[in-house]
Amino acid sequence: MSPSPPVHPSRPIPQTNNALYLPTTAAYDRWAATYDTDSNPLQALDDLQLRRLLPRFVDLVHGEHKPPGSSAQPTDSSDHPHVIDLGCGTGRNTLALLALLGRGSRVTGLDASAKMLAIARERC
Repeated sequence: MSPSPPVHPSRPIPQTNNALYLPTTAAYDRWAATYDTDSNPLQALDDLQLRRLLPRFVDLVHGEHKPPGSSAQPTDSSDHPHVIDLGCGTGRNTLALLALLGRGSRVTGLDASAKMLAIARERC
């Protein structure tokens, strides 16, 4: 078996057998424009779960509830927390998180896809 050619993050992996292989970032860059409007059933499930989970997360951030076994004490910064949204995509959940955290809070969105981040910046 011959070694695979090196893959550049912004170029597709060579096509074989009518299959297109893309680096993850390139795939999300291609998907970004329709990500929030393509009726993806996984996003609908994500929305349902986050409606339930985000308020619980915010309670933890504000120090109102401790995770099982935690001895963490609320800090003065819990009134205006700064949260990092890893893999924020187009910012759909970033906005919901920011609204729940309350006035004076900050959310920093991080994503590997520049095109997803561009949409998040416009949205937020």
